[in-house]
Amino acid sequence: MAGLVVKPVTGLIDFASKTTEGIKNNALMFEDKANESRMRYPRVFYTECHILKIYDNFDAMIQYSMMKADSDEKYEDSIFIQAFPTGDGR
Repeated sequence: MAGLVVKPVTGLIDFASKTTEGIKNNALMFEDKANESRMRYPRVFYTECHILKIYDNFDAMIQYSMMKADSDEKYEDSIFIQAFPTGDGR
């Protein structure tokens, strides 16, 4: 007899608990910023055909730096071809 009352109440409490847990998890999902913990710079796509070459950290660093410096997106449609290091290693 007690099960007639206890089971529906337990179900409602469980439903409310799972709903609030889902809302909390959904809110926390947007706080994670994947790019803040990036291990390497984004891959470079070369030329207007978006050719994919072997990952080159130097090219990726140059392209990333150029994109960060281009705050007004003046060069958004520019095409990356190749970066060449200078003789002194900088």
